Amino acid sequence: IDVFGNGQNAYVKEHVPEMLVNVVGAINNPEECDRLIADGKVDLISMAKQLHADVNFANKCKAGQADDINRCVRCTYCYPGGVDKEDFRVVLAPKPMPMPKPGEKMNMEPKMTADPNLKGLKAFHSRYAGPIPAMPVCTVNPEYGLKLPEGGWPVVETSRKILVVGGGIAGMMAAITASDRFHQVTLAEAAPSLGGQINFTEHAAYKEDLWNYRNLLIRRVEKRRIDLRLNTPVTPELIAEIQPELILAAVGSIRKPLEVPGAEHAVHILDIYTPEFAPGKRAVVIGGGMYACEAAIHLAEQGTEVTVLKTRTPDLKDSYPTPATEWKLETLGIPYVEDVDLLEITQGGVQTAGGFYPADAVAYYAGSRANKELVAAITDMAGAIPVQSIGDCKSAGNVATGIRNAYVAAMEIH
Repeated sequence: IDVFGNGQNAYVKEHVPEMLVNVVGAINNPEECDRLIADGKVDLISMAKQLHADVNFANKCKAGQADDINRCVRCTYCYPGGVDKEDFRVVLAPKPMPMPKPGEKMNMEPKMTADPNLKGLKAFHSRYAGPIPAMPVCTVNPEYGLKLPEGGWPVVETSRKILVVGGGIAGMMAAITASDRFHQVTLAEAAPSLGGQINFTEHAAYKEDLWNYRNLLIRRVEKRRIDLRLNTPVTPELIAEIQPELILAAVGSIRKPLEVPGAEHAVHILDIYTPEFAPGKRAVVIGGGMYACEAAIHLAEQGTEVTVLKTRTPDLKDSYPTPATEWKLETLGIPYVEDVDLLEITQGGVQTAGGFYPADAVAYYAGSRANKELVAAITDMAGAIPVQSIGDCKSAGNVATGIRNAYVAAMEIH
């Protein structure tokens, strides 16, 4: 969510024109740097998280390769937070770690007790009041915070034939990485374009950074010697033609259904970003995590009156509303109702144990699961050829988890 805007601190110079001003704050592209300096608003530009996203930011600018920069998406996964070492599941800790007193050891146990005096989203955040010991992670740079295997990555002695099935974020990352390691890569995507689930960002104004990242990966695929095949679902005939030595399955996840009477009257939150979706005057979004809250904000900014209903389900650590999202919900006047017991969805709204919420449209997010069925089908087609799952079909997650396990899988091929 773009709460403050890039270069948010670039107003100081007008108050102290006689001083050199160095600005930092969500600046992730050279065009913004040039504009701020040319307009006389700042004298110097500093960066922090952007250099986690791409340590070669300055070098690429100097070399005229600005279109190859990983632009920070301001997800804050690099700090505070991290990724679980076992399954690459992103976890976050919104409150800073208290420093130990002299002679004391630092307490690395997360505090998960809620403050009884807090309500709504503030109470939600208080349940994650301590640090979660984990590795750092970046949504757009899989190398950031990644611990190298002992002895480094295996040396590629033979160029392998690799078939990557699925052209979403994970599939593209695997194809790019394997190609850079001198393997012979075929990337097959059943749809007419690359991008997968992240293609919805084309129609979400505050997802511009992720849309840029999707386009960046597409440019990288196109610049490499990758045999790209669109409109190409995997078949036994395709496998027989390519004769790969390894298949990397990046076939994504499956939406979990909303299990409540009348669920057919609701749409998945990704469907609200399609141009043909008409929300009407009032809408209800079911699911209190980050994805649902972003959907509510998207609808509210189109002029729809929105209510978010958080049901009695386990909190998703990788998708809870951030403080910035909370601020945006409050600014737009979007009610966030917790601990809701859903009874029924009708054509006119949502019936809960606590009352009826009228709505012209109902959207939901109930999580997702790895598409194990399609992986199993690909494995059957492959016969003796090994098949490895990457991205969401390995473990349903997000962009950060998907690109990281795809990168690792490609780096391990030798």
